[in-house]
Amino acid sequence: MPELTFEQKEIHWSLLEKICQKLELSKSQYQLAVDRYNSVGDWLAESEDPVFEDAVIYPQGSVRLETTVKPLGLRSSQRLGQLIGEI
Repeated sequence: MPELTFEQKEIHWSLLEKICQKLELSKSQYQLAVDRYNSVGDWLAESEDPVFEDAVIYPQGSVRLETTVKPLGLRSSQRLGQLIGEI
C-alpha cells in the first residue's frame, strides 16, 4: 500500500474525528444516564432495609470514563447501563 501524503492523512483523521463525534452520547444523554444512576442510589438509600443504608451506586466502564457510544439498533429505553453497587 502506498504511503499517504500529509493532506491525505489529514483528511483521514478529520473523517475519523467526525465519526467518533457522531458516536458519542450527547451531553443531555450522558446527563440523563448520570441522573438515572443517582436515582437508583437514592431509591436504595431510602429503603428501610439496613443493608442499603450506606449503599452507593455509581457508573463504571465507559460511562465512568465518559467514553460511551450510542448502541446500534436499540431504542433509548432498551439501552443497558453499567453500574457498581457498594453495600
